[in-house]
Amino acid sequence: MTTLTVDQSWARIETWLAQHAAVSHGLLRPPALPEDIAAAELRLGVTFPPDLKDSLLRHDGVQLQDGTPTLGHYGPLSGVEDIVRSTEFLRDIGEDLADDEAELDEEERDQYAYWPHERLLISLGIGWQSSDGLFLVSRPGPHHGRVGRYFDEGSPSFTEWPGLRHLLADFATALENGTPFDGRIPLASEGRLIWDDDATIVPDPLSPLGLAAEATEPLVPPAPPRARAGPLHPAHRWGLRRSRFRGRHRAGTAAPAGRRVRDRHPARGTPGQAGRRARDRPSAQPGAGPPVGRRTLGGVPSDSPGRTVR
Repeated sequence: MTTLTVDQSWARIETWLAQHAAVSHGLLRPPALPEDIAAAELRLGVTFPPDLKDSLLRHDGVQLQDGTPTLGHYGPLSGVEDIVRSTEFLRDIGEDLADDEAELDEEERDQYAYWPHERLLISLGIGWQSSDGLFLVSRPGPHHGRVGRYFDEGSPSFTEWPGLRHLLADFATALENGTPFDGRIPLASEGRLIWDDDATIVPDPLSPLGLAAEATEPLVPPAPPRARAGPLHPAHRWGLRRSRFRGRHRAGTAAPAGRRVRDRHPARGTPGQAGRRARDRPSAQPGAGPPVGRRTLGGVPSDSPGRTVR
């Protein structure tokens, strides 16, 4: 498995804080100056491990106030000045125990001594002081750059992280997935990164706009091209014009000027039908003769009632 670089893990951390804990994101300090790092190395007489330098060149620690992003019980990451101040303080305390630790070899001192000369405190602990936190081994050797934990009430010990880059990668994963980091779950509340021990805190919900911004836009397949209709036959065009004209007439629109509109009332029929029915009916006028083509008997049509044709 490929371990992410310090910059890659910081990019993930910054993205999560910006989206969910804007207050905490705003308390990340700007990068440290390379000359400040070099001055700190000279003052302490050590060389900072590469992961520590990369992290300081990304953020020179954090601002210590309400909402400060922390590493759970391990507290906020230290800046260059904090590392120098804490390391010098703990070295002074460790000198009083030097005689008791004289029998330890160098590798044993890295892990079991109270505070070897090459150890650097890189976080300020849960109380934001030098009394506890995480440390790095700066001495060349098998433990170079390794991360350990220090509490003033117990003996120092190494963690499972072989370097600071591994710690930052696990921290970023815990933020993104809401999974435990050193036994605590990171959450966002009121724009701040907080830590929950018993999974009893309800995190801030995402707004609908926030959910929409994170959702992937669905891909809609393009509509198939419509077939282009060919030219209509003259008879079809005539039928289309008649259909449109009838629709306008039934809706009460006036017929175009100069066009004769036939009355199609079912009771009256067309003018031609009315003329044919008039010729077929017997005339009611006195002296009118029978219709042409009908047989008569004595002046009475053969199909009149009471007449029998033999």
